[in-house]
Amino acid sequence: MWLKAVLIVSIVFFLDFTNSFKVLIYSPTIGHSHNNFMGQIADSLLDAGHEVLVYVPVWDPDVQTNGTKRAPVLRVNVLDGPSLLKNLPYKSDPFKEETESADDNSMQVFVEVFAKTCAGQVSNKALMKTLRDYHFDVALAEFLDHCPFGIFKLLGIPANIVTSAVSMSEAIGDLFGVPQPLSYVPSLFTSSTDEMSYQERVINVMISGVWLRMMNQLQDRENDIFRRYYGSDFPALDNLAKKTALAFVNAEEFFELPRPITHRIVYVGGIGIPEAKNLSNEVTRVVEASDKGVILLSFGSVANSTLLPMEKKLAILRTMANFPKYTFIWKYEQPEDDIELFKNYPNVYPMKWIPQVDLLNHPKVKAFITHGGLNSLTEAITSGTPTVAIPLAIDQEHNVAVAVKRGVSAFVSKRNLNTESLTAALQEVLQNEK
Repeated sequence: MWLKAVLIVSIVFFLDFTNSFKVLIYSPTIGHSHNNFMGQIADSLLDAGHEVLVYVPVWDPDVQTNGTKRAPVLRVNVLDGPSLLKNLPYKSDPFKEETESADDNSMQVFVEVFAKTCAGQVSNKALMKTLRDYHFDVALAEFLDHCPFGIFKLLGIPANIVTSAVSMSEAIGDLFGVPQPLSYVPSLFTSSTDEMSYQERVINVMISGVWLRMMNQLQDRENDIFRRYYGSDFPALDNLAKKTALAFVNAEEFFELPRPITHRIVYVGGIGIPEAKNLSNEVTRVVEASDKGVILLSFGSVANSTLLPMEKKLAILRTMANFPKYTFIWKYEQPEDDIELFKNYPNVYPMKWIPQVDLLNHPKVKAFITHGGLNSLTEAITSGTPTVAIPLAIDQEHNVAVAVKRGVSAFVSKRNLNTESLTAALQEVLQNEK
């Protein structure tokens, strides 16, 4: 609740008045966790008495959630053809050992997706008029690219705030002129912490350079798009971005690594965590029947457990068999496809969906095997549940590196995911009293 108060008070002081105002939440379908984060912000502002519209340009049609529970939603398809996001390795084959998120191919896919969705919006003058007619006072957008700043200019919105559904990125630091010494400020796409070897520093500089090159290339494309449709004198997007007053970052300030910061960056980690509720009768029966406790396994909303190679499925199941007095609840999206596989493991319960927050806050849950997504780690930390983290892609290696350094997680590489490594990690978190 206090995080919602911080959010609302920050916006009120920023706008310098306390009357109800109209807020545009710009929330493209980049991923379930991103939309849920923006939806929580929308609901918090709505609860405080403000008028809110969640505008959802559809980048990835597989992301069906709008995030909000109460705010009105304008969901618009902004692509002519299929989304290129399906081509990203972390979506098509997240468990592949060679899958990377910051390689040149993935970066180029991102550039194309962002540019095409930007053009799909700003070329739709009927859409721009519909949004402009709301006469918004302030807009909030996750800082993924510079297109929203141009859109807010077109809509005549006088003030804007950026957000980040992940830890603080290089882009937000640059936006506010905050120094980011690469000798101890790791990129979100590395597994380094603030204590880096010489080799890790070199890798950090290289990956940060790849990211910066992509952002500059994308910004040039988006500048061209706005000037194509609205004239050659349309303001440069980076100049519009500099008018941003605040950033809300979905990270826990006291959990993050040390780095230069400014009062204009506000940490609101955990704002999206709902209150824990009672478990359903079905799940309660499973939990209460456990002997020594329950261990959860979930790879999040993007990575489908059914995509695991068979040898890795067997490695996980054999690990679970090594802990016969524990009950394992596995978020397994299509358990009917592997009925024969699970029947020999009586302490394993595959479920299409699990009430993750409710389970993590149950006293019989002793550990959580996770992909290391920021929301999942924050939920585990908030509930006091130790984790075994198997990062797959994007920012997850960074999140897990921080969690390991803070002493709340054990790490298993997906490149070394076998019965021995997973068993050792589980023993560490179950037997280590820290």
